Amino acid sequence: MPVMFSLLRFLLLLFAPLSVAWAEPWLLPSGPGEFTWDTDLQPLDAIPRRMDYFLPDARYVGRNVSDKPVDLIAPGPRDELRVVRYVAGRLTSAWLAREEATETNRFAAAGSLEWKGPVLGPADDGWRAVGEAISWNLGSRTALYWRDRGSPRTILLSRGVSRGTYAVRRAEVLQPGYSSKVSARLTGPMRKYVKTWKKHLSGCLEYNPKPIEAKVQIRLDGQGRLSRIKADTTQTAPDIVQCLAGAIIDVSGPPNLEGRFEVYRFH
Repeated sequence: MPVMFSLLRFLLLLFAPLSVAWAEPWLLPSGPGEFTWDTDLQPLDAIPRRMDYFLPDARYVGRNVSDKPVDLIAPGPRDELRVVRYVAGRLTSAWLAREEATETNRFAAAGSLEWKGPVLGPADDGWRAVGEAISWNLGSRTALYWRDRGSPRTILLSRGVSRGTYAVRRAEVLQPGYSSKVSARLTGPMRKYVKTWKKHLSGCLEYNPKPIEAKVQIRLDGQGRLSRIKADTTQTAPDIVQCLAGAIIDVSGPPNLEGRFEVYRFH
């Protein structure tokens, strides 16, 4: 028996450093993995990220061809998505998406709180997810942590601030926007839950060619809050999902309810 305990102790000591290494987060205020911000080094075996996978703060503003970012998926565990962004060949931003909570103490300690609130994130099959987000200012950088309302998914990201002509289009807290004076027509099974925000829904279609119709599907979470949204429009309507989700962000109803409604603007 003493021999067995001695062997067990030896194995624990042998693998303890390795366990600590595994527990170290991939994304830190200093950079992702073994890389530091602004390096021109890139992870081995990285592949281009799927552009149809929605990530908070993945859109950008730029003037020159060189401002277009290059987003790569870095190697990692199967249950994690690790994305790194390079602008003009330099590491600028990174995202870590997981199906469980992510440790954020280092970012909270390194920065100051900017804002918190509901923000759109990724979901499956054409949906956008609503999650709770918190943003920190770290001086030369900012960071954001997002928790999905409808699943265990979380996203931790660190983004570079504007550097010349390139800038991130940062996530915006979902809230009702423009309230139109022109009434929209609402139809569909979920109409009774969203009619309070009829003027804001109409405002989302204010500056698009008329007539226009938005077909909207929503899903509530276990607390009856907006959790998922998808929308199709008969006319081109940029950022329509962001606007519609903001318009009805305070909707409430039976837990896990799912349904549709339509918004019509004739003029």
